[in-house]
Amino acid sequence: MMILSFSALVTAIGLALMGEYILLLNKNEKLNLLALLVYACFAEWSLCYAFLYLAPTEAEAMMWHRIGAVGWTLFCPIATQFFIILSDSTKNKRNPRPYSLLYILPIAILINALFNPEGTSVASGFARVDGLGWAYVSNSDSIWYWLYLLNIVVYFTFALTKMYSWAKNSRRRRFIKQAKAVVLLNPLVLSLGICWDLVFPIFFDRIPPGCNFVAFIWGIGFLYIIKSLKLMNIEEAATPNLILKTVMDPILFLDNNGIINKCNEATESMLKLKTEQIINRPLSDFFKTGTYDRSRIEDLFKGKRLHNVEVDILDSEGETIHTMASFSLAEDKLDGPIGIVGSLHDITVLKKVQNKLHERNGKNVELSKQLEQLANYDALTGLPNRRFFTETIDLAISEYQLENAVFALMFIDLDGFKKVNDLYGHDIGDKLLQKVAEIFTASIRKTDSITRFGGDEFIVFLDRFEGAKIHEFTQRLKQYFINPIVIDGFDCAIDLSFGISKFPEDGTTSKELINIADSRMYEDKNKKKKLL
Repeated sequence: MMILSFSALVTAIGLALMGEYILLLNKNEKLNLLALLVYACFAEWSLCYAFLYLAPTEAEAMMWHRIGAVGWTLFCPIATQFFIILSDSTKNKRNPRPYSLLYILPIAILINALFNPEGTSVASGFARVDGLGWAYVSNSDSIWYWLYLLNIVVYFTFALTKMYSWAKNSRRRRFIKQAKAVVLLNPLVLSLGICWDLVFPIFFDRIPPGCNFVAFIWGIGFLYIIKSLKLMNIEEAATPNLILKTVMDPILFLDNNGIINKCNEATESMLKLKTEQIINRPLSDFFKTGTYDRSRIEDLFKGKRLHNVEVDILDSEGETIHTMASFSLAEDKLDGPIGIVGSLHDITVLKKVQNKLHERNGKNVELSKQLEQLANYDALTGLPNRRFFTETIDLAISEYQLENAVFALMFIDLDGFKKVNDLYGHDIGDKLLQKVAEIFTASIRKTDSITRFGGDEFIVFLDRFEGAKIHEFTQRLKQYFINPIVIDGFDCAIDLSFGISKFPEDGTTSKELINIADSRMYEDKNKKKKLL
């Protein structure tokens, strides 16, 4: 008896603290206040039962049971109102419904519980249970018993059905997750509570009431849903209109099909159109005819992001505007992809200047090619350099994600290269690097690529390589270095250390994949040192 009483007291305190915590999350939000009241109902109910279990007489047990009726009757309409408001849109919240209708039946049940001399909806009396206090004498013969049971089932069925239907129609992953969690939690807890306090007493007269403890399970579960799935955050994020107005470049918000949902004033100026003439149209409508079409923009949106893509736009007067466009997928942790943000930077003047420079001096074109060669390729081996290789991998990741394809990076280090440099000089070392680059280039397929990453380190991009194929490739490469490579009459003995990383299991960015491969290469190198 003392154990039940103490447990009920702890339960009441715990529920009260959880309710206060939820209120403190946002004191000005009606939902938080309603959640507090639901917790308060359960806390009051459990506190009264802490005294009920200790009651010396049946009359006193009935008294605490009647006082506890405030909690076990009112939690139902308050929770129902909570779920209805949660599933309402913002405009409905500002136009309150007659929620007082929800309280008519529960208040009638409460009045009956407080003043009916024949008992409450739950119990017509109490029977003593040795060591555990009191057990309900079921009042299932009373119409009030069935009204209370109907009250719980109908109210929650209506509220949860409305909430789930709203979440499903919203097509927002976060709201659907919230609804599923709530719909799973409430029926399970209510079924357990109904069986314990309403059904079991019909057949057994030695089971103390315990639905107040079941309420504690609900309280923990509901708090988890609030914290993990952000249940109380039902408002949509406000669009930062002020920021949009002050941004000088055109900014567009698109849905996942490339339809423009919103744009800023800079977009109006560029296209020479009003906002209402721009929104609800595909962005591809403004692409220059013959350069980009609808299918191109749809393919464009399948990737996570695209930076600095040159796009030619036509304004309302038919003038071509050269732009540098960037697109990124707007994703929410709970909702997933919610749209696309695009920005357009007008480079028309820059393009005109570039064209004039090229027209006036054809040498600039060749110079540009030379600069590109210097910027993107290793001067010694002619292989792509680190910068160019990293950009290539980033582009490959976007393409491979569309096809759910795999590829591998192989980090290779030349063991013994430093010794060759020390023995024969850097001139021989440079020629050795050129020879190694030739061997690597001849060993890979046309769909693969190789770069000199720095010093005596190389990285190979292996297209759609996986499993045993990678092992076969490394063994084949090693065959070329079993014997020393002869450079200008000098025997240059080197070996290879390998590190492999695979997309997507080892990473989804070039940095992650290169770091993993580099780390595994050093593990391979250290193993060889231990064997020596």
